[in-house]
Amino acid sequence: MLLAGLAQGADRGQNRTLRVWTDDVSDQEIQVLNLEGLAVASTFQSLPLPPPLLQPEIASMFPRRLFEITELSPNTIYRIRLGEEETTARTLPDPESELNLVLGSCFWQDGDRGRLWRGAQKLLHPLDFPHLKILCGDQIYLDEPTFGFLGMGVSAKEGTRERYQRYWEDDSYGNFLRLGCSVFTPDDHEVWNDYPFNPFWLSRTWTRSKREKHREYALAGLAAHQTLTNPAAQSWFSVDLGPVSLFVTDIRSQRTKQSLFGDGATGENQRKALEAWGSSLTKPGFLVLSQPLFQDPESRQFGITTDHNILYFKDDARFLWNLVEQAPHDIVTLAGDIHLSRSVSWASPQGRHCHEIVSSPLSLLGSNYPDRPIEAPPEVYPDEQVRRATTHYATRNNSFAFLRITPGEDGVLVCAESRQLPSSIVAASMLEDRRACSYSFRIR
Repeated sequence: MLLAGLAQGADRGQNRTLRVWTDDVSDQEIQVLNLEGLAVASTFQSLPLPPPLLQPEIASMFPRRLFEITELSPNTIYRIRLGEEETTARTLPDPESELNLVLGSCFWQDGDRGRLWRGAQKLLHPLDFPHLKILCGDQIYLDEPTFGFLGMGVSAKEGTRERYQRYWEDDSYGNFLRLGCSVFTPDDHEVWNDYPFNPFWLSRTWTRSKREKHREYALAGLAAHQTLTNPAAQSWFSVDLGPVSLFVTDIRSQRTKQSLFGDGATGENQRKALEAWGSSLTKPGFLVLSQPLFQDPESRQFGITTDHNILYFKDDARFLWNLVEQAPHDIVTLAGDIHLSRSVSWASPQGRHCHEIVSSPLSLLGSNYPDRPIEAPPEVYPDEQVRRATTHYATRNNSFAFLRITPGEDGVLVCAESRQLPSSIVAASMLEDRRACSYSFRIR
């Protein structure tokens, strides 16, 4: 297992630096190659692992080595090899160069059957090769089946370890993860549906001891497979991508029943960092959330609450909406979660034209239903004034979003396209006109 991510901090030559982690704890050394397979000059050093991965029990579950590779060239695709493992990565561009992003969420391995990797093949072309994949939640389903790992005859510890291994080493999903650098933010299925609330249909939530044990190993798996890939191995962070600035939030792993960000210093530190980022932007920003802004406070089925969404947490929701609508530069929100890919825009009370792009799912949990009617985004009230969104495209097909970001004298052009994955069922509307899955706009 070998996965690539970004370094953090322009003072460290950010667009000339990559970071990689591996579960190979032997003394083999990393090789950095160009696309032709020739070795290139570079320097690498070992980095310390974050404290959660140094605990003896977790270290034995998820052995890791972490490296930083420096003295690379900007905007260049590299092959990184360690023994028989190989991953690819592209360094970030200069601020005046084009940037390619991929956005995705919600991958259920049992439903994929190799479709994700078949559909992602076009990304191997140098014109499309992503500088960064943004995976914004439900990268794994730890809460299937509903009766828990014990119903399969395994412990929470062993079930979590096996599930991550099966997902990350899957031929289709593993190849997709190794295609370029990735950043991650979790959503509920990294722990259990609607975490930290306790759905009665999930056996792991029935007692405090079950909840604590599943949570402990779920967060360890998250730290070892996802967060470790992020800059500085942080669950939330900001990073300069060249044409735009990116802030990846974590509004799930520390969430409480009262706060998106969590109680105490942990939640307050993220809010302060996010507020500072938004208020001091010198270029357009992208804000990654695991759930969209345009959702009702609660999702319900058969009169039962199945999910608590951003607007359920009124104070935090108002904070996020104010951040997006009042920053000195435009902020585009990126999200997943809702098993619907769409691009919407709305006018803020101050007259700003705002945008949200949602991409979900990569592989749907359950049956594919792309021809099911697509509802318009709900009217929402983050404060006393209503927000109404205009939909530019929407699809229920398995897909990921491809964003081509081009800086220019008249702002930054964002071309968003929902790339449909091969499936036995494809919505007819998507076949009639490929433009139905794309939308372009400028941000400043």
